[in-house]
Amino acid sequence: MKMKGMLRKDWYIFLKYGKITAVFIAAYAVIAVFSQNAPFYVVFSVVLGALMVKLVMAYEEQDKWDCMAVCLPLRPEQIVWEKYLESLVCSGAVAFLLEVATFVARTFFSRENGLFSPLSTFLMLFFMGGLIASVELPILFRFGVSRGRIVLTLALMVLAGLLAGTVTGLWEAGNPQGSLFGAVSLPEGVLTAGTAAVTVILLAVSVRISVAVYKKREF
Repeated sequence: MKMKGMLRKDWYIFLKYGKITAVFIAAYAVIAVFSQNAPFYVVFSVVLGALMVKLVMAYEEQDKWDCMAVCLPLRPEQIVWEKYLESLVCSGAVAFLLEVATFVARTFFSRENGLFSPLSTFLMLFFMGGLIASVELPILFRFGVSRGRIVLTLALMVLAGLLAGTVTGLWEAGNPQGSLFGAVSLPEGVLTAGTAAVTVILLAVSVRISVAVYKKREF
């Protein structure tokens, strides 16, 4: 119930302040389907989705939510876990949106850009959001949104560049059937499982770091 209450609080913040960001995410998702530079817009959409949690934390910081949270019956672990869950939900929503845009483009516009394959690409995009969250949240918990803005921007620029380069390489080497994984020598299931395993490990390490950092914060 406590986790549900925190998620509901953040959902209200999304509804009030996140509409413009949501519009940009939707626009980039549509552009990604029709653009020749699809990997850039795909990665940018996922990055924006993962950054929605930063928007929430910025307003929490402004309203001194952290100071109030320590007076509530909430454990530090619960506060940290809720932000990771929120970030993953946002990443999953963006991945789903990209899949819907791709389906519409294929069905009604006969558009094949060689980038998406249904389930595996959804999972890859979702895991991509997990990678971003594993870097983003420890920085935000350590420095806060205001002080950590520069560090976070630099870290995300490097991470987004690496992700865009990887996706571009796979996309450009795609096979005629239009599968993202056709260019990879490893079987599709092995690649997806490997990506999932790496992401889960990084998230587990990231959560432990964030919890340790949060417990040391002064309010």
